Amino acid sequence: MFSKIRHTSRRKWLIGVVLMAVMVGSFFLIRFQSFAQEPDLLQLSDLPDGFVTFSEAQDLAKGDKYEDKGHIIDTANQELRGYSPEQRRVLSAYHSRQSFGAVGEAFGNVVVVMHYVYDYASPDEAAAAVEILQDDFGQITTPHPEISVEASSSARDLRGMRFESHVGPDGNVCHWFIGQRGNTLVIFFADGFDVDAVASTYQTVLKKLSAK
Repeated sequence: MFSKIRHTSRRKWLIGVVLMAVMVGSFFLIRFQSFAQEPDLLQLSDLPDGFVTFSEAQDLAKGDKYEDKGHIIDTANQELRGYSPEQRRVLSAYHSRQSFGAVGEAFGNVVVVMHYVYDYASPDEAAAAVEILQDDFGQITTPHPEISVEASSSARDLRGMRFESHVGPDGNVCHWFIGQRGNTLVIFFADGFDVDAVASTYQTVLKKLSAK
């Protein structure tokens, strides 16, 4: 019984993160729209025609008074997930982060895309953060390797796992990517109510990010 309750709460957390990203995104767009995006960050031109930006920020340094709001590993989310003090320390060791959000249509259905990049001091620190998140998401759904370590020819290659969440027959579908490129933790998701639309958008984003 308790296992079922915990499983349901994890799904609700995923939905909450998606909704929070959309709502908070509009604020970040107003505050940070003057920043130029770096090549490693997803850009509007990487998405299908018709998508519009609702959230973008470039190189937001740790310690900025807006730093700890509205992103995947902010303090509120870490507390909600019940991470240990050591896990929180590892996740919070990043020194800057970037984010991008867009919404558009695929196959006639609305899809939301969010992309987060967290910069750590070393690849080992980034890998430790990735492991914590992948283990956590792996308790919700089966992970699918997207780009294996063995297939990577360079430390700059993107590698990670895909996680899929489905909420009821008529609920939303979300495809998450949690992985690493060098000393950065890379997270993105595509979320919507149509399986094909979400899957197609996710694959488009993954292909673009892998080529950066």
